[in-house]
Amino acid sequence: MNFTVEQDWMTEAGLRAVVLMADMGHRCGYVGLPASHQHHGKGYDDVPADVHGGLTYANGNRNYPAPSDGLWWLGYDCAHLGDAPAPGSKMAAYRSAGFEDEVHRTLEYCVSECESLAKQLAEVTA
Repeated sequence: MNFTVEQDWMTEAGLRAVVLMADMGHRCGYVGLPASHQHHGKGYDDVPADVHGGLTYANGNRNYPAPSDGLWWLGYDCAHLGDAPAPGSKMAAYRSAGFEDEVHRTLEYCVSECESLAKQLAEVTA
């Protein structure tokens, strides 16, 4: 699966965020935590967060979702039941009847979810 970085920015809460678009047509959003954050290194099931579909990713990969040094990435995806792939994507080409109620999650939606996640993470105190 291939990914395109659609947006890479510093959130209002002061944490880096990235939104990716997968070639299958779904977006994923991530927020990076510095080593000083109490959730740095924790699994996604161990971090309470209210974000689309719940957290589905936790890793310190230096090259994914974007090149970074020392950040621990927590992320979510928009490939859940009820999420539609982007029009014209690989996955959209395989869709058949019965998926009319699904919603494609826009870049703006994912940026908002990342901002919300970053705010929640920034408010965590030891």
